[in-house]
Amino acid sequence: MGHCGGKVYAGWGETIMDGILAGQSYVYRIKQYDIDGAFAYSPKVEVAINQAGVQLAVGPNPFEDEIQIRLVQNLEGRGKVTLYSLFGQRKWSLFTGDIQGNELTVTTSDIPPGIYMLQFEFEGEQQWARKMMKR
Repeated sequence: MGHCGGKVYAGWGETIMDGILAGQSYVYRIKQYDIDGAFAYSPKVEVAINQAGVQLAVGPNPFEDEIQIRLVQNLEGRGKVTLYSLFGQRKWSLFTGDIQGNELTVTTSDIPPGIYMLQFEFEGEQQWARKMMKR
């Protein structure tokens, strides 16, 4: 069950449409209830909308052994995922290759804990960059 703009949505795999604006970034999480009334929160996922209206979600943040990138639309082309230090130094190239579909998972188990900038590029253009923390 989710609350979005005063409306309640229920069901697995439901899509919740918010009043989103291009050039903005939004953080979401799910509050999950058990039958006994206990609850827990999912990890936070940040959704960014670039000026062209490309929607993608990257999470979890903080991350541990992997980062998942999900796009609303299917893409076919060359993509790149890179981690930078907060000083702008390129530290790790996590993925460079062909993207087909709307999901990409990159392994981060060999990266030490810290705060980084994750950059996602598609067809040579930066689509998204955000601060990420490795536990």
